[in-house]
Amino acid sequence: MLNLIIILLYTTLGFSQTDKIKVMFIDTGYDANHKYLQMISGDKNDTNGHGSHIAGLLVYDFNEKTRSINLKAPLCDKIQIISCKFYDKSYTYAKIEEELFRCLNKAKTENFNYVNISAGGYSFSLKEYTILKEMSNIRIVTASGNNNKDIDKYPYFPAGYNSIAIKNFELPRLDNVIPVGNLGLNNKKYYSSNYGSSVIWEKGTEVVSTYKNNQFARLTGTSQASPIYLHKLLKKHCNGD
Repeated sequence: MLNLIIILLYTTLGFSQTDKIKVMFIDTGYDANHKYLQMISGDKNDTNGHGSHIAGLLVYDFNEKTRSINLKAPLCDKIQIISCKFYDKSYTYAKIEEELFRCLNKAKTENFNYVNISAGGYSFSLKEYTILKEMSNIRIVTASGNNNKDIDKYPYFPAGYNSIAIKNFELPRLDNVIPVGNLGLNNKKYYSSNYGSSVIWEKGTEVVSTYKNNQFARLTGTSQASPIYLHKLLKKHCNGD
């Protein structure tokens, strides 16, 4: 009976026990030569390092005590993680925008379940809003930003599409967008983290994860808090929760 209940639950949510859970992270690519990122596919050539750091946080459990990913605890094979590169220091603004929309449309048309966006800015885009609205069945987990601002007053997008401020554009909030803020080691808001009524909190401070050139790095920010939170959601699929 319990197994039947679990099967019915997954069917209701749009998942099945045999389906792959498709996850896209929209970032700077990833280091495809990294020993510990071989389970990831998609856009490579991470010359920045940010995307490779996010990738490790998505794949591996995070150890709160050591502040590092646990390389012995990756996600189950049911989770498929794909990189979509939208940023490189050589890109023009137009190229960045073009690549962002390419990634979002790919996630929409190829029926991804989750998207992580550890990036953003303060410019509203109706085109971006419209695409994310059309992706209502996809959870968009995104960094809330690192400027110590209330996104209900000073919206940081895409996090701000699920904020009170979006009403200023006479548009409804997007509930599929999940803004994630950063907690410090004291479990209180980190001084630079943006905040707001829709922000979910995760500890993304002094986080060690994979990095470019087959290295590891310690970084801090809402960029790190976002994939740590998403990893926990993905872990539930592995555990059948």
